Amino acid sequence: MCDFEPTADVLASRLVARLCHDISGPLSALQVGVDLILDPQVVDENAAALAVIADGLRRLKATLEFARVAFGASDCAIGSDLLKAIAQSLFVDARPTLEWKIQPVMLRAPVARIVLNLTQMAAEAASRGGIVSVTTPIEPAPLIVVEAADGRARIHEETQRGLTGMSSFGEPGGRWAQAVFVRSQAARDGGWLTAENTPRSVVFAAHLPRGV
Repeated sequence: MCDFEPTADVLASRLVARLCHDISGPLSALQVGVDLILDPQVVDENAAALAVIADGLRRLKATLEFARVAFGASDCAIGSDLLKAIAQSLFVDARPTLEWKIQPVMLRAPVARIVLNLTQMAAEAASRGGIVSVTTPIEPAPLIVVEAADGRARIHEETQRGLTGMSSFGEPGGRWAQAVFVRSQAARDGGWLTAENTPRSVVFAAHLPRGV
């Protein structure tokens, strides 16, 4: 049941704040690498500095590519192989491992956004490890299931509130805004989301009457 509907400018500002937070780490790594190269007192550390810069660039690219698709406005269908590559790039530095079980297929743009966002939410829910699996069972109706299989996994409170249409505790944050956004994507497509903590796992499901 929805008890709060944020204005577009509030939602946009919180999503931008989340993106800025996510890219600050990779940018800091780039700055460290550049500082090492430019520091005249540091000798024979160019290889280490370049490694730091390369890692920062990799993480920055992964973050921006995720944001481009997960929060984009394109109506073009997106191949599941591309979504898999984007998701895999997010898991390089994550503790859980990714099991991508979606077969090669073109997904409608709203569905692609839902898949990526729920996958990131599951990774954050399983921040201490486990397996995040992404599947598309088609019976009894088309849906996407993202499961974080780890007994310690739990959905973040702000994520849960955003997915169920509840207002944030205090000042709205990035997790809440992301959840509100993905809920709106499902609703506009005629579908709905469910999110459940179980003793052994966390399960996110996107119910999609229009199919994938």
